[in-house]
Amino acid sequence: MNVRYRGAFSADTAEMSRLIAVQNNQVHRHVGYCGVEASEIRHTLENDFEKKRLEQDFTLALLEEKVVGVLGFDLDPDTGLAEIWGPFADEEEKRAGDCANKKAGPAVGRAELIEGLWRTALERANGSIVRLQGFYHQDNAEAESLMRRSGASLAGRHLTLALRQADFSAESQEEDSLIAELGAEFEEAFVRLHDEAFPGSYASGHKLLEERDAEHRLIGYVREGELLGYAFVSGSRTFAEGDVEFLASAARARGQGVGQNLLRAALRLLFEEFAPAEARLTVSATNAAAIGLYRKCGFRVREEMNVYELNFAKIRSASR
Repeated sequence: MNVRYRGAFSADTAEMSRLIAVQNNQVHRHVGYCGVEASEIRHTLENDFEKKRLEQDFTLALLEEKVVGVLGFDLDPDTGLAEIWGPFADEEEKRAGDCANKKAGPAVGRAELIEGLWRTALERANGSIVRLQGFYHQDNAEAESLMRRSGASLAGRHLTLALRQADFSAESQEEDSLIAELGAEFEEAFVRLHDEAFPGSYASGHKLLEERDAEHRLIGYVREGELLGYAFVSGSRTFAEGDVEFLASAARARGQGVGQNLLRAALRLLFEEFAPAEARLTVSATNAAAIGLYRKCGFRVREEMNVYELNFAKIRSASR
């Protein structure tokens, strides 16, 4: 049976979300930062991607007009970096059953479906992409194989950690008075600090400033008129979620408790504003100092992710 590939439309988001959720709830299929709840994934697709971007950034595989595969490249036009959503594909046994029921011929193999998605997505991809970045659970051997075949380099390993609200102590500290929503007068200092702390990140300091709203908050630690650290958090009241996306302190302020005080203030904000059952964050597996701080505050490791990076021009030419 032939599979047809095309861009995604707004009418596809329900099917896309269900497929992604089913796949992403399996450890050996898990792709980082794409979500595991169908309702949340659909909300992201419908609210974070304009119609034109959805069609441009996401490629679907359809069998008998049913969505059986999804692959997206979420592009940040400012940096040329695109995060990979997937590939996600229906289980082969399910497609085989569908084909047998309709007597429409043999099912398409999962490996063939994924290769077709990858090849088509590269052909359709936005020409502004410079790098592709994929975050995959360490047990996702299928994604690891695809990345290696495509010439990706293993850029690092990240740990996802979580802290339950029940384990968080919200006691006030004397230095809490130094921490507040970041004012406009400290924006330039923030951009410098963020870009030095996270070079090549998926989000630059300027992008984070643009993202600030009721669900994306930036707090700073200011002492004697100087920005010594910051935390950028995101949350959802609708889905009761909270994440510490970035946290950093200036080199001259390290060892003075700035990071710990910022982390506590960030967690208090998340739990009070968004009421998640747990707060999450991601850290490089080699950042022993940060991991020690997070463990001291009660965080526990949830999963380990492998980070792959690909030179877009190189893999696009190789795929042809």
